[in-house]
Amino acid sequence: MADIEAKLRVIIDDRMEKLVLPSGIPSTLEELQTVVKETFDISDEFSLQYFDSEFEDYFTIHKSDEIKHKDTVKVVYAEHITLNLVLLDECTDNSFLQHSTDTESTASNVDSSAGQSSSQHTIILSNRSATELCQPWPKQYPVPQFAFETEMILERATEDFKKNGTPLTNARVKSDILETLAKIIYTYTAYPSSAQISDVAEALVKKYPFLKEPGSFSGYYGWQQSIKSKMANYRTKLRGYSVPEQERTRKVKNQEQERIQLLSEGMKRDNYKLIKDKMAKTFAHRRNKIINQSPSIEDIKARWPALFEASHIQDEFQRITMVQLDSKFMSKLDEHTPRLLKLFHSKGGSMGLQLQAILLMAPSNPSIDMSRGLVIWCLMVYLGESTDQLLKEYDDPDEDNVSQDLVAARMTIYRAKNNATEDIGIVAESGLIAEHNVPPHVEVPVQVGLTVKGSHGRLLAAVLLPQNKEHIAAGTVEDYES
Repeated sequence: MADIEAKLRVIIDDRMEKLVLPSGIPSTLEELQTVVKETFDISDEFSLQYFDSEFEDYFTIHKSDEIKHKDTVKVVYAEHITLNLVLLDECTDNSFLQHSTDTESTASNVDSSAGQSSSQHTIILSNRSATELCQPWPKQYPVPQFAFETEMILERATEDFKKNGTPLTNARVKSDILETLAKIIYTYTAYPSSAQISDVAEALVKKYPFLKEPGSFSGYYGWQQSIKSKMANYRTKLRGYSVPEQERTRKVKNQEQERIQLLSEGMKRDNYKLIKDKMAKTFAHRRNKIINQSPSIEDIKARWPALFEASHIQDEFQRITMVQLDSKFMSKLDEHTPRLLKLFHSKGGSMGLQLQAILLMAPSNPSIDMSRGLVIWCLMVYLGESTDQLLKEYDDPDEDNVSQDLVAARMTIYRAKNNATEDIGIVAESGLIAEHNVPPHVEVPVQVGLTVKGSHGRLLAAVLLPQNKEHIAAGTVEDYES
């Protein structure tokens, strides 16, 4: 092939990545698989499929010349032989036995269409207490109840859709929906057929029409593919539970050793890349601790101090959401700024006077940082946020008085100014979690990003703190979405 740069869209489970090939598409399929494996750090065996626009479906790649620049390829993990152990005395329903036969006979067809090599056998046992995989597939699939937050978002989306036909595009909601669907489907079968997956996807968009995909003939083709990938991922996840206890202990011990090394590396200067690599290696260990044990901010800071530095918290945010926090937040803020300013100028009453007073602080030709700060500040006022509680300033402060004032704060962004320096910091749960010390009259803005896990699990996505006294702005984001 010609030595011309090529780019491919790569689908891995529920993720979508961009693969850049500086020397063009490799001449062999093996080389292409090696590039994909090394680029995205894939350890399991897999095959590749490409999207055929004529059939609007995925087909297995046999030779690398079957794909071209800007094509979509999908990673499909190889499956192992799986035995479904079924209770004879609890699953004697004819419809279930028929379902078991159908599942076994269609498993190879389903998996081959997904580019997977697997086989499935049903063994009927007796005298077993478990009842998993014993339910016959329902004639009409019932959409299950999702997590409370997801249900709230779906309820609001239903109202918006009825009013203006707005579809819902929320990655976190989709992730929760797929996780819940996979768990429910698994109670029927570990290997649903294409028809069964279609039943689930159709029932989902029928109940929530705002989840339909624009441009799709059925409106749920993408959901079918996502559910199929999620089921494969869910089976892999369940297989992981069989890892011996000794192996799990060894992994946890290694991860803890990496964390201890991180503490010593954090004391050194110009060590960003090494710390970033170790933070990536210990990501699973860290997320497990934070999510399952809900430690205080003070404990998190003691164990993972890098999470309270702007560069590393942005890296962590990207690991969790696959979104670059700083660039995404700023680009979206800049994109919506003209409409926000128009909205602020049109507001009347006492709120309008407050907004105008803030906007009049800007000079005739404000910098981009100053404009962003003012827009966020106005947005807080417009949304009714209590800026008096969130933002505090101290001129020539007494250190003891400031400490007593901040110790009662749940979350506060403060600036303490004296003749020599200015201290800018963030206090949450009565503890200092980020601080920046600068000489007075410096105009360069400081960006601080950090994750705050409080009782409400709020996320402080980004805070802009310009040093001008007249231009202080902060923003809190409940659910940062791409």
